Amino acid sequence: MPAPNHTASPSTLQDAVETYLTEIERNASPHLTAAYQQALKLFIEVLAKQLNIKARTTPITELRVGWAEDYLRYLQAERAVETEHLYSRAVLDFYTTAKQNGWANVEASQLATYLRNNRRPKQHRIPDPPVQAISTIVDYAAAVPVPQDDDVHERDRLRILRDKAFILTLADTGLKVSEICDLRRKHVDLAQQLLHFENIPLSLSSRTAQAIQSYLTARQKLDAQQRLQPDHGELALFARHDKRASSKILPISRWTASNIVDEWVRLALPEQMRAELEERGQVISPQTFRHYFVVTMLEQTGDLSTTQTLARHSDPSTTRRYMQYLEETGQLNGAQPEQKHG
Repeated sequence: MPAPNHTASPSTLQDAVETYLTEIERNASPHLTAAYQQALKLFIEVLAKQLNIKARTTPITELRVGWAEDYLRYLQAERAVETEHLYSRAVLDFYTTAKQNGWANVEASQLATYLRNNRRPKQHRIPDPPVQAISTIVDYAAAVPVPQDDDVHERDRLRILRDKAFILTLADTGLKVSEICDLRRKHVDLAQQLLHFENIPLSLSSRTAQAIQSYLTARQKLDAQQRLQPDHGELALFARHDKRASSKILPISRWTASNIVDEWVRLALPEQMRAELEERGQVISPQTFRHYFVVTMLEQTGDLSTTQTLARHSDPSTTRRYMQYLEETGQLNGAQPEQKHG
């Protein structure tokens, strides 16, 4: 979600949409930016055709939850389920931003509840993550050298160290993008090579623990300057290192997380491999690393129960779909699935 905008507020619905999309383009991946642009463009078209609401002349202060509800009904009648979920999520994010920035006094939480209760359920598909491609990215992140202080600006060096640790942590833990962005230093026990999340200890490989240690060591001086947060354990584990953040330790956003993955896909994968992924319709995002984690855990152990716990799947059928994928593709590598009893 874009950060609150402290510049002059947009006056019309069209102005607000354009301001929102400018912030999305600045912070999100190109793939997500294009999708949200299409979603908001269609939203404006539907308002004009069905409700005679002209975006260029309608004040943003008139924004109503009912408009988004009508948009959802249109999507359900005219678009696929996946498009319905993506486009309605974009509109919800726009409403939330309008509320947070004070553009309109609209109940975004009410809209969120409506969408949750009224969207068509997605079809459950067997995950098919590009395991080899992600393994290549992870190996590249572990091996890529970090420039010395004299060779690069400190901010850029911290960003490289952060990104290495971030990629490796994604692969090791299977955390959702919102979860990894919310991590604090206190969640990591580098001596035990563990990450504690929701009372579940997640193991870190030696190379991941070392990458996190290298990043935090390089960040010591910056952390020491945080007078408003003297408890370093409460500082963000993965922080922003851009000019706007200055010397503050601010947590990265999910948009930054997506940008990190996009950048390392470009750096680590040969052009031919990227082309093959695109041809198969496989997009590598932070969520793809979560699929990778579950698949590799099952591939190595065949243990549904442990994998479900570590992945924090509330429904065991979710974990079983990954096992079905491995069975159908013959990728269990000899691991024996746990036996069912009773």
